[in-house]
Amino acid sequence: MTTTRANLDLTQYVRVTSDPLTPSSLVLQSHRDTVRIVFSDVKPAKSNTVFHELGGEHPPLNIPMTETAVWALAMTERSALTVTEQRVPIEISDRGDIGGAVYIQDQTTPMLDIKFLQRLGSFQLAANTDPTSRFFEALPGHSISEGNVIELSNASGFTQSVVIGVVGNDIEIDEIIGDVYETGINFNRSNSDMRVDGSTTPVIFTIKPDPGQSGDINAIKWAVQATSSMDFSTFGSAPALRVGMMLRVKRSDGAFINIFNYKSNGALVIRGFEHYFQQKVGGGLHSFICEVGFNGQEQRGVVVRVDGDLGEELQLVVQDDLTAISQSLIQATAIGSGIQG
Repeated sequence: MTTTRANLDLTQYVRVTSDPLTPSSLVLQSHRDTVRIVFSDVKPAKSNTVFHELGGEHPPLNIPMTETAVWALAMTERSALTVTEQRVPIEISDRGDIGGAVYIQDQTTPMLDIKFLQRLGSFQLAANTDPTSRFFEALPGHSISEGNVIELSNASGFTQSVVIGVVGNDIEIDEIIGDVYETGINFNRSNSDMRVDGSTTPVIFTIKPDPGQSGDINAIKWAVQATSSMDFSTFGSAPALRVGMMLRVKRSDGAFINIFNYKSNGALVIRGFEHYFQQKVGGGLHSFICEVGFNGQEQRGVVVRVDGDLGEELQLVVQDDLTAISQSLIQATAIGSGIQG
């Protein structure tokens, strides 16, 4: 780590990062008058109109990692800038691959625990939501029904909640809303139960971030409940599927990356790292839960990243008729971390 006082200039931008540039973390602190800061691979002109202003009254600008050169322009003779730069460790394998060091802890990225959903349609609010309430009013023609999952989002967050009551246009959900969501925006109403007919036209259940959102999926959990017992050879408690359910990623160019296809509980267990069968107790149901993990060296060593700005999605595709399966639930949930805004 090095800390230096930048040699600022009133007539031109000066580079304040190392040359040649290595991936680095930076802390920039202005001590008196304003300094203009620009991130650019090439030297910006003094007339450049896109910049960040950092004055003595501002807190230090903390940049966890940059691979782009940083430039500074003094606005007065009193402008002064301190630059603390620490190179991000780079590792080179015996195969010539280059990678950055991995930090085990992440204390700030928001957690994700979201369902794979089949989008059924959209609705709008009749009034802005109350963040302390479990109720909201939808515009007429909303088509929301009990059991639907509604998705509300804005620039600071989102929620997925199950509808537990519909009286006209008054909707009750199972969670306190937690934020103000505004009128004039189309929100999704969706279905999370995968007992659908995908034999003729495949039915897609998706993790689909909006523009401005992205997520790293660490694991997926499948849950099945049924009145009959189940084992490795069945799909839930039904016979193994003919075609199967496919997990895939929709890329930004519209193409797909198929991860795997499964037709039975056993085929899912083989790809997973934890599973559990619970036999029916009393008046209850038989249950099967399986988790497939991605990141971690004991698993696949990577996350599944989906970026809403790129139009990326993580999809589960139903390719068989599951409507006749006498089960009370087939559902999948993604677990990970996400970025909003």
